[in-house]
Amino acid sequence: MKKCETCGDEQDYNFALNIGLCNGCIGEKLEQLQAELDKHRWIPVSERLPKKSKTGHPQQTEYVYLYTGKKSMIEAFYDYYYKEWYNSDGTSVQGTHWKPIILPKGEQE
Repeated sequence: MKKCETCGDEQDYNFALNIGLCNGCIGEKLEQLQAELDKHRWIPVSERLPKKSKTGHPQQTEYVYLYTGKKSMIEAFYDYYYKEWYNSDGTSVQGTHWKPIILPKGEQE
């Protein structure tokens, strides 16, 4: 009888998928993968804004990618005091979606 490669369970092993995991571990793996995908999705500004910076100005966010329309993306931050987006030059900009800037492992600031 086959066992789950993660937890060793024999009873709940998923023979149909035959990927070495039981149904419980498959569910956990899917949740982990979905969480990773969510980190990389474009978030509508109407849904939520980035969190305030923990290291910079207390009323501003860290830089994120901001989609400004017409297939254009810039690095920008949101200022909660003025309720506006700003690019790196300090110019007010408009955007519809944003996502965090995620650097490769080992290159985090």
